[in-house]
Amino acid sequence: MRIKRFLLTFVKGIIAVLIGLLISEALFRLIPEKNPPQFDRPQFLVGPARIKPYREKFEVQPPDSGVFRIVIVGDSFTWGANVQAPYTYASVFEGLLSSVSKVPVRVYNFGVNGATTEEEIATIEKILPERPDRIIVGYFLNDPDPERELPPEIEPLYRFTQNPPWWHHSLKKYSKLYRYVSFKIWASKLTKANIRYYHRIFSDSSPLWKRHKQALKKLAQIRENTPLLVLIWPHLGFPMGKSYPFSAIHAKLHTTLSQYHIPYLDLLPVFTHLDNTRLQAVPAFDPHPSEIAHRIAGEALFGWFLQYDEKIQALIDTASLQPNPPIPSVRLR
Repeated sequence: MRIKRFLLTFVKGIIAVLIGLLISEALFRLIPEKNPPQFDRPQFLVGPARIKPYREKFEVQPPDSGVFRIVIVGDSFTWGANVQAPYTYASVFEGLLSSVSKVPVRVYNFGVNGATTEEEIATIEKILPERPDRIIVGYFLNDPDPERELPPEIEPLYRFTQNPPWWHHSLKKYSKLYRYVSFKIWASKLTKANIRYYHRIFSDSSPLWKRHKQALKKLAQIRENTPLLVLIWPHLGFPMGKSYPFSAIHAKLHTTLSQYHIPYLDLLPVFTHLDNTRLQAVPAFDPHPSEIAHRIAGEALFGWFLQYDEKIQALIDTASLQPNPPIPSVRLR
């Protein structure tokens, strides 16, 4: 009798779960489909042909050219993934400086997709014979990792999306409820995997971090002869308020760069409390900087040099700087 009661209870529980799933599926089907967001990224990234890996075709002008020359190195954040070259932070920074400088200013964007700090140092060493006036190193949180493959924390999640089991494909095809729930679970796992990955490579025991500190020491040696600034980009895929999961990594970078006497500008405080979806090139899909984020970064760079760099201060016509009060325009023409 006990077994029969147990089986009856078990069957009733299964039926109740199935009924609940059917009701949930019906309710989900009643919810109207949202129109997919319009993809506003460029159809083509315009630039001179056959100059990869750089966006522009140029040679650094010699030191006696009368031009104030600033070299920027970095990865895809500097190269400008998913934005046109005129809208990268390097171009914004150059435009701001050029518009108020008493001498010609040229900013050279040597960003390369996927570049690490070690590779950026190699680029700097090739340019050093031209004695640039300033060097800016664009920095993102995966710079210590030289691997080109997906990290082990993330790779299984992408492998699952590329080769899902047959039952997953079938359920996604016929169940709106399953599509929603499975995506939420996958996205949650991806978020946690990203957090584990970045914290792993910056761990004190990580070989990647130990090797990376040697690269930062090389930057310190370069700075002994050429003024140099590190521009730190936060991960734009996460809200940058109190819940931002990489604050400790930023603090660790601050401490290390300060120990090596390397000036830095961290964009995390600049972006904090802004809507991070507006800062992403493709919200929820590509957390590279959008045109808005590039513009803010270029303005932050301009403000840093205006405040801390005496030589650039001397170049600036301060009468050209007009305050922009945060009030809406009252005139339409």
